[in-house]
Amino acid sequence: NNFKYYCGDLALNSFTKNIIMLFKQVAIIFAIAASCCEAFSLPPPNPRQNAALAASVASEQGYDASQITVLKGLDPVRKRPGMYIGSTGPDGLHHLVWEVIDNSVDEALAGHATLIQTTLNPDGSCTITDDGRGIPTGVHPTTGVSALETVLTVLHAGGKF
Repeated sequence: NNFKYYCGDLALNSFTKNIIMLFKQVAIIFAIAASCCEAFSLPPPNPRQNAALAASVASEQGYDASQITVLKGLDPVRKRPGMYIGSTGPDGLHHLVWEVIDNSVDEALAGHATLIQTTLNPDGSCTITDDGRGIPTGVHPTTGVSALETVLTVLHAGGKF
């Protein structure tokens, strides 16, 4: 199947409507959570009591600061990819596809693209193209490698920060 997403007024209005609907759904979830807390008359949390309880449990189990591991670079992504994409199954794959589509939509909203094309290939893969600016390929001044390699291999690197 081959779908083309033309970034005219109609498509952007549809995109905007979907975002508004998402925000409404999130607001409803927060309202339900707040009403549940009120219905059960939950007391406000006591930070001192919670900290004391956590400290006593930690000392009983021999758990201290020396057991905290700090992963650097891409090691956290390699060890627990689901933490970054939500799942390592089909949902995670769909999340990655939507991230690429979101980048194309961002280019269109910024006025740098007029066409986004999504192709579902016979082998189950997906190809997304747009006529936007793409990723710069010059040498990045901080990393010393191409900007393309930097944004694809360094956490929190990109043009949106």
